[in-house]
Amino acid sequence: MNDYQKIIDYDFSDTVLDDKLVVKFKLKKTFTEDQFISLFTPKKGERFIIRTPDTKSSIIGIGYEATWLLDSNDFLTSFDNSSVLSGFEELKAQVSVIEIDEHDCEYFGIYGGISDGNNKNSQEWVDFSDTSFVVPGILAVFKGDDVYITLFFNMKEEKEFSELWAERISFLNKLDDKNEISSEPQINVVREIYPELWQENIRKALLQIEKEELKRIVLSRKNLILLENNTSLGAITKYLLSKNRYFIAFESKKSLFITTNPLISLDYTDNDLKAHLYLKKENLFNNDYSVMFDEEEIINEYREDFESHYNTDFKVYDDKTLMGKKLDVFSVLNSKVEDSQQAIKALSLLYPMPIIKGYPESVAKKFFDENYNVGYGFWYSPFGYITNDLDAKFYTCGNMMVAQNNMITLFTSILLSKDEKYDEVIEKSNKIVSSSLKLFDH
Repeated sequence: MNDYQKIIDYDFSDTVLDDKLVVKFKLKKTFTEDQFISLFTPKKGERFIIRTPDTKSSIIGIGYEATWLLDSNDFLTSFDNSSVLSGFEELKAQVSVIEIDEHDCEYFGIYGGISDGNNKNSQEWVDFSDTSFVVPGILAVFKGDDVYITLFFNMKEEKEFSELWAERISFLNKLDDKNEISSEPQINVVREIYPELWQENIRKALLQIEKEELKRIVLSRKNLILLENNTSLGAITKYLLSKNRYFIAFESKKSLFITTNPLISLDYTDNDLKAHLYLKKENLFNNDYSVMFDEEEIINEYREDFESHYNTDFKVYDDKTLMGKKLDVFSVLNSKVEDSQQAIKALSLLYPMPIIKGYPESVAKKFFDENYNVGYGFWYSPFGYITNDLDAKFYTCGNMMVAQNNMITLFTSILLSKDEKYDEVIEKSNKIVSSSLKLFDH
């Protein structure tokens, strides 16, 4: 059992308390992620969870105490734009840290991502800023048998710290009370009401592939779903964890987006920079192996771009991540980079990711310009975190949904390449949509 009283009664009398304070402690995992996040239903609109295959942990944030919410994605599109990083550096310089318990890693940091830069013009994404980073008031990292808690106090209010402390840790008294922890309402699909206009684009794309104008293209399918109840982050978290799925969920105002199977794109740890390019896929059971592009040509283009920006050599090697019955095979660009801010700005060299959307890039872009009017938002964009040590991990968001109360916009991907048949593509796409809808029908 946890000794909550030790934390509740912690004596701060000998500590000089600055306006910005971080307090760290550790709990035994006697509760689940969905139970924890359900305690904070009143904080709906200010919660997130990140669960990824490379870390084997779940990161939950509650309450957005500091924010960088910008109506542009310049941080992503310009290598020289360091607006978010400079703001975080300024915050870091003002923070003092108290460790009630030692943590295994540094978790205090900013969490969020950057969109395609057009959120305000898209109905689905209007509640999300193009650049959205937050520092949560409560950060809980579920890792093995432990839960590492980081509390951030941004003390703007005229309150005694003892009062702020009591309010912030009040959740501790509820963690082992099963009457306090309940699953949020179950959700059922009522009907699908978005017209299936995407099918004609499949026919057009397959024709261009047949003519060898396109080698490969990823099309979007957007479905609008009406639910009988409002969405529930707690219930969705419980379902995804029961299926051992990896996912990112982020709330803003009245909306929530969830992406499943996020793919690591940037890893910067201890001055070691790794950028990931996903160019291949292997099926474990039928020995099917596909190269999505002229990989050597693309890898060389990226390596030259990275080496020119960092003035250093990058080595390239292959790695793999298991996703269900598929192995995602990716190439890693790797080098030591001492300047942390410059290393994190590698995001602007990786994104936008035209290699995911189609090849040749110029033909794919022309196809999208002529046939698509989809607000991509955070779809195919980076989401992750930057810690107090300026280490960083970012992931590419794949299939996802955006929820506004009981209205869901479901985004799924349709991969088209040589020898694909229209009926087979439709069937495959329908299966992906049906699988995604299980989030709400359980």
